[in-house]
Amino acid sequence: MQETPSDAQVFNEVYTALHRFAAAVRAPGVDADDLVQEALVRTLRARPLNSLEHPLAYLRTAVLRVAMNSTRSSRREESRLRAVTEPSASTNDDYPSDLSELWRVSPDARAVLFLTVVEGATYQEAGDAVGCNEAAARQLASRALKRLRTELTATFDEDHYAGEPT
Repeated sequence: MQETPSDAQVFNEVYTALHRFAAAVRAPGVDADDLVQEALVRTLRARPLNSLEHPLAYLRTAVLRVAMNSTRSSRREESRLRAVTEPSASTNDDYPSDLSELWRVSPDARAVLFLTVVEGATYQEAGDAVGCNEAAARQLASRALKRLRTELTATFDEDHYAGEPT
């Protein structure tokens, strides 16, 4: 008879993959470890990890939900701050990166892109992780990629032609 692994053993097995996933779906300014910890706490309040049939899939879903809640909360806070401060040019210097445009797509779209592109998951598996069907996962990815292509092309055109004489 096979011995049931402890919660610590289950967590150690899934931590690296879960942390990478959290880093992909987190909102700017949110630490991936904080997402993992919050998802873990919420899960352990309901049940032990060793009782889960697919702990990584379950915890990925929990991380995604925490990330989406965090994104909604930060948008509300930004809206409140804008209402009481004078309008100014907004820049995102917290994440100067060629990948900063990824923050413009939703956490569930980033999750689908991460799972399919980085992890090599199928759209069905990605859809299961974010709580939608395969077709919806494909649509999320397609729309996110289209938006990224449009924004990156516009940014490239602005930068490329800014130095040329008119």
